[in-house]
Amino acid sequence: MLKFRKPLLPKWWYWPAIYFAALIAVATMGTLSSWATPPSKPATAGENYEHNHQSIDEHSSIFFTVGAWVRDNHDPIEAIATVLLTIVTGILVWVAIRQFTTTRAQLRAYVFVTAGGIQAATKEGVPLAPPTPVRDLTKPVAIIRIENSGQTPAYKVQMFGRMDVVSWPIDEKELSALPYADKVSSSSLGPGAGTSKYETLKDDRLLSPPEENDLKLGKRAIVVHGEIRYRDCFGRKQWTTYRWFTGGAVGIRGVELAVHEEGNDASQRFSLRALCRRPKHSHRKQ
Repeated sequence: MLKFRKPLLPKWWYWPAIYFAALIAVATMGTLSSWATPPSKPATAGENYEHNHQSIDEHSSIFFTVGAWVRDNHDPIEAIATVLLTIVTGILVWVAIRQFTTTRAQLRAYVFVTAGGIQAATKEGVPLAPPTPVRDLTKPVAIIRIENSGQTPAYKVQMFGRMDVVSWPIDEKELSALPYADKVSSSSLGPGAGTSKYETLKDDRLLSPPEENDLKLGKRAIVVHGEIRYRDCFGRKQWTTYRWFTGGAVGIRGVELAVHEEGNDASQRFSLRALCRRPKHSHRKQ
């Protein structure tokens, strides 16, 4: 048996190919009916008609049989052909839309958080040297690194973020609302380019001794959360949310932040449904 290493057609082309083959078959039957129709008997040449009719070989009788059946069922066959043509046209339109959306999804920008760290700093916000894990009477400073992993630039990139000390497990009601009303500078990120955002506790306060103790015991966590907004090369609005933490289930593990299981989401494919989808956060205010 002849086998192919790769499929001859993509999976989404199977059904269009079947419908198209059926449409060709129906059209061929209609053509055969016109070819296989015996000529009408001339009024004054009866002998010539009989001679020509008898000279047709046996193989041609099949065409006459099929042609007669098609001729007798012309209206239903025409209706079926119209339906098949409509279905094939609809499928081809659907395939074209899929290819269009897939192409745009492949070409658009994708801005994600690639790394997160947190370390102790002085009251003035100067990180301690060497990098030191957060501790009491110091100012926690978080660094969120974002990069554009897409193939085209990301325009009007804006980051809105907060740092909070909350109980563990995280209760979203304790998370601060993101500062959407604040005037935030915007920038553009080319493919592979990135930037960083620094976060401190609200009012730039220091970490208290009880808070440090709770972080080590897993009773509390420092959560760095936010949203990235930008436009892709097609002018569409895109977004990415992030939520990283230290303390809680992982305790204080050096100067690295851990990714939380919730709060990390992004706009997905280029579709109306994806564009209308927004991150679900109870603390989100605009």
